[in-house]
Amino acid sequence: MTGDPSAYFERLTKYIAEENIALEYSDEIAPAKGTAVPGKITLLPGQAPAELFSTCVHELAHCCLHQTARRAETTKRIRETEAEGSPL
Repeated sequence: MTGDPSAYFERLTKYIAEENIALEYSDEIAPAKGTAVPGKITLLPGQAPAELFSTCVHELAHCCLHQTARRAETTKRIRETEAEGSPL
């Protein structure tokens, strides 16, 4: 992926903070580019700006689908499928 989504990434990280989701960077998650658990997104540092943005959006989808009311309304398999289908 190429491009410089810096302005969008700033807006995205602001939204993540407003939702009380911690955003961290760690080499320990490799080979994954990102992971999400309730309340925390971890990104692999060193990604190109566009790739970092895409990874962050994808992991945010996982956070949102696993933490909201959808958790009680759907199965984990459905939420995973929806998160994997989120636009990158």
